[in-house]
Amino acid sequence: MPKIESVEEHEDASSTEQLHANLYDALSTISTAAAAYTVFDAVISRVAGRRLAAARLSAPDISFLINSVLAGLTGARVIFGSTFNCSIHAYPEWIHRGVGAFAGYMAYDLAVLYTGHGGGDLLPNGTVLAPRKPSAELLVHHVMAFLGSLGSMTFRQANFFPTATLFTELSLISVFAAQRARDAVPRDSGKYLTALKARLICTLLFRTFVVPFTIFRAYRVLGKAHTIDDLRDGLGFLATARRAWRRFRAQTTGFVRYATLTNLVVFTGLNALWTVQIARTLAKEMAKTRTLTTPA
Repeated sequence: MPKIESVEEHEDASSTEQLHANLYDALSTISTAAAAYTVFDAVISRVAGRRLAAARLSAPDISFLINSVLAGLTGARVIFGSTFNCSIHAYPEWIHRGVGAFAGYMAYDLAVLYTGHGGGDLLPNGTVLAPRKPSAELLVHHVMAFLGSLGSMTFRQANFFPTATLFTELSLISVFAAQRARDAVPRDSGKYLTALKARLICTLLFRTFVVPFTIFRAYRVLGKAHTIDDLRDGLGFLATARRAWRRFRAQTTGFVRYATLTNLVVFTGLNALWTVQIARTLAKEMAKTRTLTTPA
């Protein structure tokens, strides 16, 4: 039977001295990742800058795709693996590295946007931002993602939530492909429409339902009945939900609890907004294509 932890069992991890050590370790890992992306950017720009320009690409585009794959695979390992089958607090080394690399990319990407290097940035809804002109959505996403990652690496509680949501980064590969199809010269309307359909499907699979899934998974893990008293509480939906919430409160500090809930609400809103925008773009392009192909 899995051990039911209480917040007292996190005292060592929550002590001021330990938190300072964790924070230093987190910032060191994040800084290393940000520096690695920066060095990679400089090297690839110098070595293959002309080839990238001829292909209408930039070094930040390559970094964008690398982060999408690395972060997405980290999230996939959480969602489809067994790491969190018995606890939402597991913190193996691979999660530390994966979350740290993602936070490092967030810092690097903001620097890229503010310096104008790479010609702008790409939102999950396909919007291309002008250099030095970050949107409110991008700032909210990157700042919340960075702080959520830093908090997870420092407090090391409820790590399931921020790590599982990294799975959403896989959807950005289809976003990038759609943007490439849109900017192709000459543009192939058929290929662009196919890319938009793939983008919507990938968004639904990798982004839209991730937060609801993480809540459901936590509900199942935390709400399990382990004792006679648990069985007396009942096994229905509401009884399981109350048990899950009671354990979540007992196993996390107040700051972690409310920070986790805030992050979940914010990313649920952003993902819903981007999904609607992506669906509208597809609908408009399909209507435009029908208009162009309908005989006069």
